[in-house]
Amino acid sequence: MAKQPDLLRTAGALIWRGDPKNPQVAVINRTKKNDWCLPKGKLDPGEHVIAAGFREAFEETGLKMTFGRWLTSVKNDKKGWKRRTDYWAAHSPEGDFVPNSEVRHLHWKSLDEAEHVLTSTSDAPVVSALEAKTIQTRVLIAAVHGTLEGADGDWEGKGRIRPLDAGGLWQADRLHRVLNAYRPSYLVAGQSERCRQTLGPYAAEQALGIRNEKLLTKKDFEANSALRMIHATMEVGECAVVCGYRQPVEETLKLLLAARNVDKEKIELFPGSFVVVHYTDRKIISVERYLN
Repeated sequence: MAKQPDLLRTAGALIWRGDPKNPQVAVINRTKKNDWCLPKGKLDPGEHVIAAGFREAFEETGLKMTFGRWLTSVKNDKKGWKRRTDYWAAHSPEGDFVPNSEVRHLHWKSLDEAEHVLTSTSDAPVVSALEAKTIQTRVLIAAVHGTLEGADGDWEGKGRIRPLDAGGLWQADRLHRVLNAYRPSYLVAGQSERCRQTLGPYAAEQALGIRNEKLLTKKDFEANSALRMIHATMEVGECAVVCGYRQPVEETLKLLLAARNVDKEKIELFPGSFVVVHYTDRKIISVERYLN
């Protein structure tokens, strides 16, 4: 018998629509268990937790949605091992539920109604987490390019044409599946092959152009200009993703958080990692860091 993992990772979404001040949220009735719960399911091997939550929510409801902020994680025991389920808010303004082999009913409920109808009391904190902060936010994603071909001291060509290695291409594909959850339509990349390759799979699928930005490379980074650039990117009015070298991305985020009066420890990033910033016109609501 195969050994069960010490921690079973699952992910899902609290899907909402209607007035952000008084939203309706989706609760589903699963055919096999005949219970009322929130859409969720297991991560596939190598799958990012955000991509898994998005995929599972879509597979179980058929609803088109856009992810918002991370809400909370629910921890419990399942058949002798620990399980952690992470949930994100997901906006689905229109569309109808599609019954399937796993889910036979979907009902839209107010937040109070949802807390009472959910079979498991462990789901109630997810609903409470949606109420705790601003529900509808805008999104900025700041990513570091993936891992590179060759050792740092051995690369003989120009630094800006140094490409991603096999691991970096895998990271780019993984980021692509994460970006599908947020649907960014404005893409900005450092002026180098590695940054464009990191955003390439998503850009190609969505038929989007990638704007070049030299400030996202180490050589051309300048603090005041970088802060103006990131503010301008956030004011475009669309979900945006910027991809650059590690140090410029870290420093730009640090400048942004200081400018918006957010008390945050230094954000340390690595190749393939990214940060999701949720904000409104007036303030930053939350900052989420994903190391891989």
